[in-house]
Amino acid sequence: MLPFERQQRIKALVQKHNSIKISELSKLLGVSEMTIHRDVKPFVEEGLVIKTFGGIAIPSQEKSLSLDTSACEMCHRPLDSRLSYKLIFHDQHTETFCCPHCGILRCHQTQEGDLLEALCRDFLTGTITSAAHATYVIDSTLDMQCCKPQVLCFEFQSHAEKFVRGFDGKICTYMQTKDYLLNHSGNTPSL
Repeated sequence: MLPFERQQRIKALVQKHNSIKISELSKLLGVSEMTIHRDVKPFVEEGLVIKTFGGIAIPSQEKSLSLDTSACEMCHRPLDSRLSYKLIFHDQHTETFCCPHCGILRCHQTQEGDLLEALCRDFLTGTITSAAHATYVIDSTLDMQCCKPQVLCFEFQSHAEKFVRGFDGKICTYMQTKDYLLNHSGNTPSL
């Protein structure tokens, strides 16, 4: 099968199912997962699909893929694109938060199985990354004037480590960050 034909088949499958795993596409089309990633890259760049954990999905019609909307769904604070955090649900509705603090607390409130993906923006590079695989810095001395305890997201642990050398803070995984917030913020955002 030619790459163009494969891309058309991928497009048809994701439109039919709304979301599909990369591994499933690989098996169905008889090519490697890396080939599937290359095939879907143009679709992601055009905004036709969004990357999810291990797969791709059709973006919500009601809201754009951008992490930026008007106000935080949790604390109603205006959004800062450097700190934005977004939840995408299986029914394709999205919720946007001012910072990882609010996003992680809201994620904790969701019913198991409702959430498709959690996305955050790398504090240094602005890259959108999977929240589950990000590295977090809690309570650095750089005050971003957002919810407390302050949480910053980094795509790479090495960047978080360098940041902490200059601005202190505690480096955590997603689960460690969630546990810390649940134990230190009373389960509601603190302004």
